[in-house]
Amino acid sequence: MPSLIRRLAVASLFLATLLGGVAAEAQQGQNRSLVFRNNCSTPLRLLVRHAEDPRSYTTTGFYTIRPNTSTTLTQRGDNITHITGLPLYFFAESGGRTWSAGDVTVAFNGVNYRMVRANQTVSGSNIEFAVAC
Repeated sequence: MPSLIRRLAVASLFLATLLGGVAAEAQQGQNRSLVFRNNCSTPLRLLVRHAEDPRSYTTTGFYTIRPNTSTTLTQRGDNITHITGLPLYFFAESGGRTWSAGDVTVAFNGVNYRMVRANQTVSGSNIEFAVAC
């Protein structure tokens, strides 16, 4: 009898692990709308490098984001999306301050921009990221 109980416990543990993995996979790889928060007291210009497809990235911008506001990023009326679990990059400037790094360099309208990797937070159907001045 203890052997049967042990086998059932192992089988239950295996099933729980399997189902947990399926739930984790469901969270990764989903396209979600991008929401940016400008925590600065001045307007901000934003360029974003995002992946709507796991095989390629797209650069969109420049967006002008009002001070102390959150904005859902759009292009031609459609929300810009990004796949959860993939790196998201941006370049921003506000009030003489620039968010730029050597993580990724992107040519946009003939100018090279060094982009910062964003700290992303998933919130419902959105991926949120922000800057603070």
